[in-house]
Amino acid sequence: MNRLDAIRNFAQPGYCPAKRVRVHKDRYYLVKMQNVETDPRVDYVGLGVGECLELLPGSAARERRDARLNHCNAIAEYDGPVFAVLTTQYGNWDAGRKPHYSPSKADVDAYIKAQRDAHDKWLDDCEKEQALYEKAYAAKPEDWRKSAIENIKLTIANNRNSFRSETLEVRK
Repeated sequence: MNRLDAIRNFAQPGYCPAKRVRVHKDRYYLVKMQNVETDPRVDYVGLGVGECLELLPGSAARERRDARLNHCNAIAEYDGPVFAVLTTQYGNWDAGRKPHYSPSKADVDAYIKAQRDAHDKWLDDCEKEQALYEKAYAAKPEDWRKSAIENIKLTIANNRNSFRSETLEVRK
C-alpha cells in the first residue's frame, strides 16, 4: 500500500492529487486513473493495483477529478491527435452514447478489435444459453421455454453481422 492508497482508504475517500489542476471543457486531457476492483458477491468496490490512462474531453476529465469517491491520480493536457470511436453494443447502434477517445490509429484499431471480440463473445454466450434452454425443453416441454428459444434464435439471427464501428478524427 502506497501513501495515496492509505489516504484514500483511511482518511479521505475523495482525495485527488490533481484537485488543483485547471480543466477547460474545450480541451482534451490524459487522465491517469487507479484501477478499481469489484466483488459482486459482497457489493465491494475498492481500489485495485495498477493504473490506467484515458483520453477524455474536458467535461469528462472534470467529472473524474471532482468525483466524490475518487480514483483519479493525475491529469495532463493533451495536444496530439484525437480520434472518437463509436461501436455497437449488444447489436444496438446508439449514437447518443459517449464515444471512446483514442490518441492514435493503433489504439483505435485495438479498441475496435476488443469491441468486436466482446460482440462475438456475447453471441457465443447466446448460443450456449440456447443450447441450455433446448436441453431443458427436451426434458420438460413448456411453452415459455419454447418462446424463449425462439427469441434467442431471433436475437442471434438479427445480430450475427450487426457489429458496426465509426471512427471520427476530432483533431489532427
